[in-house]
Amino acid sequence: MLKKRAIALTLFAAFLAVTIPANGQEKEAPQKPEKDNAVRKVIQLKYADPNELNSLLSYWGANIRADRGLKALTVVGSKDAVEAIEEAVKKLDVPPPTPKDVELTAYFLLATREPSQAAALPSALNEVVAELKKVVNYQNFTLLNTALIRTQDGRGADVNGAAGGPPSPANFALHLQDLDVVGGQESPAIHLHNMTFEIWNEVEKKASGEEKGSPERINQARIQSDIDIPAGQKVVVGKTSFQIPENALVLVLTAKVL
Repeated sequence: MLKKRAIALTLFAAFLAVTIPANGQEKEAPQKPEKDNAVRKVIQLKYADPNELNSLLSYWGANIRADRGLKALTVVGSKDAVEAIEEAVKKLDVPPPTPKDVELTAYFLLATREPSQAAALPSALNEVVAELKKVVNYQNFTLLNTALIRTQDGRGADVNGAAGGPPSPANFALHLQDLDVVGGQESPAIHLHNMTFEIWNEVEKKASGEEKGSPERINQARIQSDIDIPAGQKVVVGKTSFQIPENALVLVLTAKVL
């Protein structure tokens, strides 16, 4: 009986040796690699700059590569992130707005303290001159010249020419770095960036013999400013002395969106 019992214990011990590892722990089944859930997408652009969109779309945490040459974005990320980026691109990749045409009119007025028989001013300036006479001590206003400039929203312009007036004819130059149309359609305004107006007399330097001298600027006046002009209204930009201390140059601007 004892012999049979010993044989049974021996068989049981052998069974344990096969089923239980030496360290006493159960072996783990090998893990399968996790499935890659990343979505990869190439988004073709029509109008927008890929590099500019790249910085905006990084909010969703996807990996985005911009290619300006191919005008495309390569997006790698979760399904939700890629879908959100695609929806954002649809809203951002649109044709740029058509630039608005702007017409700017500049009036150059010479103001003197003594009344004179100057030519009549255009009726468009009557209200402006009436207001100027109330606030400045000048009795007479003469129109030296008018400059008409047509440009577009976001662009600049340059115009120059001659402006007649006593005691001698003058030259002028009007420079706009660029302009923006701001405000709504009901009441737009035109913002001028770095508007510079110059006017001067020009004489020839004296030279020896029969040679003519090079031209020289005298009596130069300058007005420079950033300014907003409500569409259809006239704005007095500034005044400065010109030719003689008692005279003043007044620049009046008006603009409209075409």
